Amino acid sequence: MTYAVVNCPRCKKLVVASLRYKSRTCPYCGARIPLKGQYVTFKTAKDARLFKAKLQGLLK
Repeated sequence: MTYAVVNCPRCKKLVVASLRYKSRTCPYCGARIPLKGQYVTFKTAKDARLFKAKLQGLLK
């Protein structure tokens, strides 16, 4: 499976999403996040979560 870190269009939080689906529901605000376009992809959810944590550290 392939994963990506995406930005919620409503609350702007980072979310790990499986690219197996066409959209993802934001766990923070409930908004639907369309999974269209190009992403940095990861082979495991763990790798995507680690990348998300690093991004959050840089954005603070």
